[in-house]
Amino acid sequence: MRKSNSELSETIICRCEEIREKEIIEAVHLGLKTLDEVKKATRAGMGLCQGKICTKLVERIMAREGKISPQDLIPPSFRPPVRPLPLGEFREHPKVFSNSGHKKGGKK
Repeated sequence: MRKSNSELSETIICRCEEIREKEIIEAVHLGLKTLDEVKKATRAGMGLCQGKICTKLVERIMAREGKISPQDLIPPSFRPPVRPLPLGEFREHPKVFSNSGHKKGGKK
């Protein structure tokens, strides 16, 4: 059974940030043309998975709504995920995490 347009627009695309399809569609209709623009406007792809789950879905929606080929979309920029480190990591690897070039007291 095929879903109606209203059911589709309520579908969650980005599970990490709970972004619905209608939010992506609205962003495209507002004139956002790149994945980074849509990401910044909606937060889709900014959750814990960093877009690993939702990026392809967002691309398909943007292509469909913008009437362009997915290959014509500019690829998004990626940053490595940031995660907390246990303080013991700093103690075990002091040279990696040191402020080289700084004297004690924080001044050069």
